[in-house]
Formats: sequence, structure tokens, C-alpha cells
Amino acid sequence: MIDRPLTVAVSGAGGRMGRIYVPELLRQGHIVRVYDPQKDVLYQYERQGATIYKNNRALVQGADVVLLLVPVRKTEDVLKDMSPQRPQDGHILRYLKPDVILGSAASSKEWVAEQEIRYLPPTARIVEFHPMHGENIQPKGQNLLTVPVRDDGSGEALMQELFSPTGVKIRHVDSVSEHDQIMGEVQGGNHSVAFSRDTAWYLGGTDPDDNTVYADPFGDAKSLHSRRPLDLNLQVYVVTMMLNRFVPPYVQQYEDVLAEIYRKVIEGRREELYRMFEEDREHLGKDAIKDARERFAAVYGLALDDTGNSHISDLIWAELDKRRNTRPTDFVEFESPHYSLGRMIKYAILGGDIRRFVDNAIDNPQTQWQDFNYARAVAVINQIIQSGDDVALLRHFERMKRFFNQKQMKRNLGTVGQHSTVLSRSLRQGTDEYARAYAEWRAESAASQEGN
Repeated sequence: MIDRPLTVAVSGAGGRMGRIYVPELLRQGHIVRVYDPQKDVLYQYERQGATIYKNNRALVQGADVVLLLVPVRKTEDVLKDMSPQRPQDGHILRYLKPDVILGSAASSKEWVAEQEIRYLPPTARIVEFHPMHGENIQPKGQNLLTVPVRDDGSGEALMQELFSPTGVKIRHVDSVSEHDQIMGEVQGGNHSVAFSRDTAWYLGGTDPDDNTVYADPFGDAKSLHSRRPLDLNLQVYVVTMMLNRFVPPYVQQYEDVLAEIYRKVIEGRREELYRMFEEDREHLGKDAIKDARERFAAVYGLALDDTGNSHISDLIWAELDKRRNTRPTDFVEFESPHYSLGRMIKYAILGGDIRRFVDNAIDNPQTQWQDFNYARAVAVINQIIQSGDDVALLRHFERMKRFFNQKQMKRNLGTVGQHSTVLSRSLRQGTDEYARAYAEWRAESAASQEGN
């Protein structure tokens, strides 16, 4: 139990996560120290009562808790920066308190934990934490994972107590390996799907905003949520997909399954596709699909058309879940409401007329072209990920970002942010507010199209 103000050192305090959590720690009455190479952004904290330090070594001296809010790839450099000695077999941080608690907010934990174990003294308690809400969403109602690396239980308990007043839902994960395996499904899957869809639009030379007023609610939602990552820190997504050893096998299977389905479409194997997606329905369960459709209708204020147009690629996640023996409910406790919404959108379509979707894919050349671009896109993403080339993946994402209408995309992504805020309270509450925001966005898009 925290019975006194703690001295909390925050490295990387000038980033987006720092802007969320530093003010929260100050509000709790803790003694907050901050450091960031970009010192200009720290003065706002100084006015709130934090103390600015010139380097990481001075920052951590005598601190009770050290929080690393730095990019994953920078973790080792930060740990080295804290060290006054550099012996050949590792680094000894002489100025750390013997029982200091240190953790990183990085989204890939195995590699980070290896660096921390290597550089920190054996008495230091290492407890990783992972805010699942992303960099621009307030923590209240969101999930935050804590992962003990080297701890007797006291460090994790204190870390959880430190974050609880922010309103997050604390979730314990047993090990960094289990954490990364979960993230391989939650983030790796979500990110690879989103960026693959973006890539498909890019390869096809199509900006979804060109056809906004003609899109159905499912198409709007899919477009919005797929492009949202392009407006955030692309480097974070690159590292998540590259450093986590569980992501490449997921993306490889993703490509293989989509290629298999596309071949069946080209060869006109309707009955096989009918059976495949009926089996997906059985795997997920009627109640889960019904619930997804009800939530979609509540969130968007609109019902899905059971016989509406869709693409085979919209059903791919269900087939992946069946083959991996996973279900959406397996990850609810470990993902943000935004991810839950994206997952919900994909599963809601299973309640529609699957035969109509399959027939449309086989009989409509335009649909086949779109699905072909999607299959190509997944292959492109997978090839880069399997190569392990961080720079190539980042350049690919940046190229797509430049392709889309930036002004329109930022307005649309702002709407997604509003949606996520509402969802953080509850996916079953805030219906009127969500529907109103969606309706306003549709009206603005229609007016923009008419003006052009």
C-alpha cells in the first residue's frame, strides 16, 4: 500500500504517453522527475510541480519508481545512459536504489526484459506495464497490463496501485512471453489487417474518401478504422510488428489463408466457400455474431443490411480464428475498446447473407479486382515483415500516408477518436452520442463532396 508520496522518475516524459501519465502522477501528489531529449515539452510539467533533469543518470538517482516511456528500440540506449560504468559483461547502475521498481511501457516485452535484466542490478524489481489505449486516448476505462519480470509480488502490487487512480482496468499477465503472444493476436493481427487494407487501396489507386457518400455503414467503419494507425506514431507499429516474434507467423498464416480463399474465388468453388464460412459461423457462435451486430447497430445508429455488398476479405478474420482456435472474447481483457470495435465490425458481417457475399466475389469482376489487390497487399506486408527490415516497413507506411487525402483523413480519424472515447465508457452505453457523432461526420462528408 502506498502510504507516502513516491519519487517517480519518468524517462521519455515528453512523448504522448508522458503527456497522459505525468499530470496524473502529479495529481496523486507524487514527487515526479522528468527527462526527455526534447526539453521544450517538459516546461508544462515544471509549471505543474515536476522537476526537470538534464540526463537519465541524474533522473534515476534515489528514485522509488522508474518509468520508461521511450521507443522500444531506445530502451538499451536509455539504460546505458543511466550507467556511470561500462564493464565488459554488462552495466551496473550504482545510483539506483537497491529495491527500485522499474518498468517500460513498450508493446514488445521479451526483448525489453532481456535488456533490463542485463543492465539492472539483481536487487532491482522489474515490472513491465502496457497501457492498451494508445497514445492519444485518455486512460479512464481502458485496459493496462502489468507483467512481472523479476519481482516478489510487491513491485507489481505497487505499480498497479500507482496506475489505478487514473481509472484504468488493471490486468495481470504472467510472463513477458505470454504478453507478446497475446499481442501477436491483439496488435499484430489488428495492425497487419489495417495496414494491409490501406495497402490494398494504395495498390488499387483508390482513396475511400472519394466515395464516402456512396458507402454503406460497414464500408465507412472499415475505412475509418483501417486508416486510423496512419495518423499515429508509425514507428511504434513498425517495432510492434518486427520485434514481437509471434507476429510474423500470424501474418504468414494470414497471407496463406487469404491466398487460398482467393484461389477458390477465381476457380468458382462456391460450395467450398459456403461451407467454409458456415463453419466460421459455428466456430464463433450465433450469440457472439448476434451480439456483434447489435453493438454495431447501437454504436453507429444504423443496422447492417443482411444482404448488403461485402468482400471475401471482410470474412478473413473469422477463418483465421477458426484455424487458430481463437475467438474474439479471448482478448477482450487485453485490448482497447478501439480494437474491440474493429474486431466487432469484422465479425458483425458474418450475420449477413454469406451466399450473397460469395456469389458477389465470384461473379463481380470489380469485387475480384478489389480482393486481388487485398491479397497482393497482404503479400507485400508479409514479405517486408519476414525480411525483418524495419526501415522498409516504415517507408511503406509513410508512402501510404502520403497517398491518402490528409485533410479529409484527419477529420475522419478525429471521428474515430470520438468513437473510442465513447467506447471506453462502455460498448453498450453512449449510443446516442456515438450515433450523433457518426451522423455529423456523414453530413460533413456529403457537404464536402457536393462542394467539390
